Amino acid sequence: MTDRVLTLIEEWEGHDDSLPRLYLAAPLSHLSEAERQTVELLAHTIGEAVADAATRNAHPWKIAVHSPIRWSAPWKDDGITAEEIYRLNTAEMWSNTDGLIVIGYHGASLGAGQELAFATALAMPVLYVHPVEHVVSRQLAGATASGDLTLLAYKSPQELRDGVCRWVGERRHVLVDGPRRRRSRRLRFASIQAQLREAWEASGADRREHVVAVTRLAPGRIERLAADPDALASASCYELFALVGALQLESVELPHFVEGPRLGSQQFEALLNAASEYDWSPAEALRLYDRAADELAQGGVRRLPLSSIRDWVDFRRACES
Repeated sequence: MTDRVLTLIEEWEGHDDSLPRLYLAAPLSHLSEAERQTVELLAHTIGEAVADAATRNAHPWKIAVHSPIRWSAPWKDDGITAEEIYRLNTAEMWSNTDGLIVIGYHGASLGAGQELAFATALAMPVLYVHPVEHVVSRQLAGATASGDLTLLAYKSPQELRDGVCRWVGERRHVLVDGPRRRRSRRLRFASIQAQLREAWEASGADRREHVVAVTRLAPGRIERLAADPDALASASCYELFALVGALQLESVELPHFVEGPRLGSQQFEALLNAASEYDWSPAEALRLYDRAADELAQGGVRRLPLSSIRDWVDFRRACES
């Protein structure tokens, strides 16, 4: 990546949580040297394609990419344990990711499959890329009917690059909205997570053994769910209801997931045009997006269709008054 690229390949620490973020999953274990080089080349090509989608646009934007192959590949001999890898990657998926790209090389891997399951459960857009000559599992192909999962077969690196660039561009709206949805999801689960933590920490050894036996959840899993609202948001309905029941949290109100109306593509494009013309910062544009979504849910901007630059300028002025 060069300095021209607005797309960021970031370290584990210090990333900008306000940016939309893609997770790039790939097979990392049991690769020969030649296979490793192939996977690294594919990851680089995809990263460049994401950069092109963000920068070579009438309205350039920023998007971060997290690629475990760069930071936690097993051949780096970095001393990170298997449990630490699991915690790092799941924390990234649950807390910081808005979309997933899977490199389907030799059928991808079990780890990438687990990450795909997490992404699907959290309603993220998913792109699975594979060479055209590789047969895709019928299980995976069938899953395209149940969510935003796209299969991309490519014959050449250029086809791969073009396809990834097109997919990112088509999902720009949902990706840019990702950080807001992550914040909203975290807030929804913060209260119940705090109650779970308090009840679990107050339980004695006998009580904890009872909860483990009733829920059939490992103590480490319970502790993770009780400590992190993002982990709790990724939990299954069974885990959530089982813990609430076993810990006898009768006052817990389970979160609802019906969001207010989102901005349409024309409204979103008008916001981008206004931000570009009036030199509004990305943070300011996101603030206006959030305010507009809130107002639309309350019926407060019915006289402003928000479909032109002037609409957004007037709306911004109204927000400041």
